[in-house]
Amino acid sequence: MKASSDEINLHGLTVDEAIPLVDEFIHKSRRAGLHRVWVVHGKGTGTLRSAVRSYLTRHPLVAHCSTADGRRGGPGCTQVEMIDWNSGDTILNSSLRLKLTPEEPCGLLFALF
Repeated sequence: MKASSDEINLHGLTVDEAIPLVDEFIHKSRRAGLHRVWVVHGKGTGTLRSAVRSYLTRHPLVAHCSTADGRRGGPGCTQVEMIDWNSGDTILNSSLRLKLTPEEPCGLLFALF
């Protein structure tokens, strides 16, 4: 699988090594304006996949994550849908409903309801 700017490859890393890289990748992807990215973790024992998905489901920049299709690696890869801060949409992430608006000087405002 060819590496690209919309993909990070975590093969051979431990959970402790991988999670900070995933966080950095998600933030860089957001700054690059990407709406969908892929995290390649491999199939292995499933430990890294489980940890990465658990982390992604709680990440404030992630709207949804799921198993990638077969062309992208199937169960060895997680597809990540980034949230759209400019849409004003309401999303449900980590059991918390958030209204996303870009009006604050920093560009982000969470209004719980």
